[in-house]
Amino acid sequence: MPNQLPRLQRQQRQQQQQQQYERSTIQHQRSLSSSTSSMNSFRRSFNHHSMHPNHRNTIATAYEGTETALHQQGQEREQLRSRRQFVMLQTPHQRKESDGAMDSPQLIQNENAQVNTQTLQQQHQQLGDHYNETQHLNHEYHNQQQQRMQQQQQLNMQQRHYKEMEEDDMDEHITIVAGGRRFFVRTSLFESHTETLLSRMFLCYREKCKRTDQGDYVIENNVSSEAFSAILQFYKTGEVKCPATISLDELKKTCAYFLIPFDHTSIKCDNLGTLLHELSNQGAKGQFEMFLSQYLLPSMAKFAEVGDRKCHVVVLSDEQTVEWDDEIPPKHGEQFSKVVHCTALSRFLMSYENRIIARALLKEKGLKKILIGIEGYPVFVQRKLKDQNGNTLEVEYFYDQRPFIKASWEKQESKSRHVDFELLRTNTSTSVLSTVVT
Repeated sequence: MPNQLPRLQRQQRQQQQQQQYERSTIQHQRSLSSSTSSMNSFRRSFNHHSMHPNHRNTIATAYEGTETALHQQGQEREQLRSRRQFVMLQTPHQRKESDGAMDSPQLIQNENAQVNTQTLQQQHQQLGDHYNETQHLNHEYHNQQQQRMQQQQQLNMQQRHYKEMEEDDMDEHITIVAGGRRFFVRTSLFESHTETLLSRMFLCYREKCKRTDQGDYVIENNVSSEAFSAILQFYKTGEVKCPATISLDELKKTCAYFLIPFDHTSIKCDNLGTLLHELSNQGAKGQFEMFLSQYLLPSMAKFAEVGDRKCHVVVLSDEQTVEWDDEIPPKHGEQFSKVVHCTALSRFLMSYENRIIARALLKEKGLKKILIGIEGYPVFVQRKLKDQNGNTLEVEYFYDQRPFIKASWEKQESKSRHVDFELLRTNTSTSVLSTVVT
């Protein structure tokens, strides 16, 4: 029994050491995990916040030192754990022999070594204080940068203002009278659109412009003050806003007079239907001029080459054909007309407003007795009537409604309608005398 007492004491002491080792291991793991989480959070905040360049290296160095200390302590703890496992696996005899070594002060000091949590917390506190100070300096740095940018913007605005004032002083001002109203404008305003009439008048040929006794320039051609005000707005913004007091047709004529483009990019009108109607009229005029030069004029020239002074042109589609009977043609003189195959022109002339524009354009070009419409035209034979011998007696044609154009270019058309009685009387007397002599 006395021999077993030291053995029991030794076992109790080993159990106490084992429990103390386990408690120290758990405490170390908790401390290590809290330190690692705090260091990770500090790393994220360090990476996601912009710091002043003079303090970034200091923060990084302190962070690396703390991380190195944690790593070394972790290695020492692993060595102690492996040493403890080795001792627990020994036999009782080997363990008895090694009791002296386990009871040595150095081993007890190594096993009882714990992580100095307070030191790590102090280091983290110092790093946090340093980080807050760096954030404060960084905030002041950004405020200074914003103040410098605001000062630079104010300086640029002042420079632009002074430059505009100098240009106004150097720029020449003129007075324009239009529709009984005086407009005070700068000559540099017309430099943005040099292809327009006002730009040519006041930048190139000002000496030829009409002026009053007070030196004002006068715009004639019955241009209203509202329309001229809208024209001046084009030089400022690039757009012409149609005033409510004038019609779009008047504005179109004014734009044409001042050589300002009239399209959907430059004209702004609240009434979209009226604007599109005017644009269609303008486009129809250009389109019919193309049709006239490519399709109609060659057909009219064929009439003129044989001595005719009027024309009758029928417009068919591209795929449409004409098939007549050789012996019995149509009875209404369709054989004297010319056929033009153009689907686009046929579709164009189907519109009544397009026909009005085409008639006005032909009239401007000097043609007379213009008639543009839609009539029936024989395109193929529908039925034939024959006698008992097989001879064709009558042919019935199929008539399709197609656009046509009739026009005349005869100069003395009125004289062609009347009989020259003097010439007729002279010819009759000559014939009677020749009969008597015979």
